[in-house]
Amino acid sequence: MGLSLHFVVDPQGWCCVGAIFFIWLYNTLFVPKLILFPRFEEGHISIAAIWAYYLTSIFCVISLLRASTADPGKLQDTPKIPLTEQELWELCNKCNMMRPKRSHHCSRCGHCVRRMDHHCPWINNCVGEDNHWLFLQLCFYTQLLSGYTLVLDFCHYYYFLPLKAINWDMFIFRHELALLRISTFMGIVMFGGMCSLFYTQIMGILTDTTTIEKMANCCDEIILADITTDIRWIFTDRELESHGSRPSQKFLALAGRSCGSFLSGGGNHCESPTTLPITSKQMDGGHRWVRHAGSKLQVLSKQCYDSLQVNYNPPTNLRHHKVPQALF
Repeated sequence: MGLSLHFVVDPQGWCCVGAIFFIWLYNTLFVPKLILFPRFEEGHISIAAIWAYYLTSIFCVISLLRASTADPGKLQDTPKIPLTEQELWELCNKCNMMRPKRSHHCSRCGHCVRRMDHHCPWINNCVGEDNHWLFLQLCFYTQLLSGYTLVLDFCHYYYFLPLKAINWDMFIFRHELALLRISTFMGIVMFGGMCSLFYTQIMGILTDTTTIEKMANCCDEIILADITTDIRWIFTDRELESHGSRPSQKFLALAGRSCGSFLSGGGNHCESPTTLPITSKQMDGGHRWVRHAGSKLQVLSKQCYDSLQVNYNPPTNLRHHKVPQALF
């Protein structure tokens, strides 16, 4: 599969890629010198273990370079839209270009990506339709290399016999414990992160869902659940307590009384079932309404709404009579 090169000018992304490359270089240099070569010389392991480690390390860094520089599926400046798919394309409101469904605009890269999964700062590139398989390949080899490193670190201290024919005057052997502890910490972080990421990617492939779509659906469910909870709490039939109730309940009762007084010309036709002390500050303006869910949901109490249906008669001349629009 031919892949075109794609470079993203992002200093933050360069730092993240540099951190990943440093972890790879650290383990590739110190683990063989501290564990593999000394253990091979004393006959604890075979040459195949050394070859396996270096091959896995090479595959890992090649996957990193390919995933970082491969085109994720950038849309051309003048895309050719097939006649059978014209209705499936939409206009991007950020770059003013036509794009197919499930494409998204990446603010880091500055363009739209076909079937964009997410923008990964650790490879300084988007994960899209054309390089998704490379990202999965990188996750696989990274967790394989980090897992292999953890096994070697564990066996070096708890399984193999102590090394005998080594020069303890060398820097790496004199600070062997500290160097391998750092290697173990890096291995745990990388192995745990890559396993969880690889699992989520595989589940996304099986369910045909991208990471962006998962996040959007999750946010919609959270917002819907929050609004549903608020509505159920507001329109409950239980009696409101005058002092120990939820603040929104007390405010609903105040809103019911004030709106009824305003619409009836001073009468108290919209009386709340709970007698609450109302100060002049609370009655300021003659009416109140409730705002819920970030100023998106405006509702009145059930008592006020029921009373309006029975007691409120709209005037014949509506020119000089102002009715709060938020009430309806």
